[in-house]
Amino acid sequence: MNTARIVLVLLALLSLSSCLVTGGSKHESSGTFVSEETLAEIEAGESEAFVLDLLGTPSRRVEKAEEGVSLLAWDWERRTSEKGAVLLIFAGANENTRRTTTWVRVEGGVVTRVWQDSDNG
Repeated sequence: MNTARIVLVLLALLSLSSCLVTGGSKHESSGTFVSEETLAEIEAGESEAFVLDLLGTPSRRVEKAEEGVSLLAWDWERRTSEKGAVLLIFAGANENTRRTTTWVRVEGGVVTRVWQDSDNG
């Protein structure tokens, strides 16, 4: 009788292994991603027109109080979500958002500074 119980328990455990884990991930991006290589192409002294041709329309433009000074910004965001479950007894989820803003300072139509701010939440 002991052998029969052991066999039944082993069969039950083997049948559970086929549905132990389930999961998936999802990635969503929005905005304009500017790579380090592309950012390196923009140097002080370049024209605003060059930057706009390279990066496209900025997400926003901030006019500074100083005459002829603007800050151009290209925002990018990527959301990653991962979900998983084990035997539907344990379920977990993880969400991560990465944000980057590329800034270009323009004075009189000429680039004076370029930088990026990142938040890898």
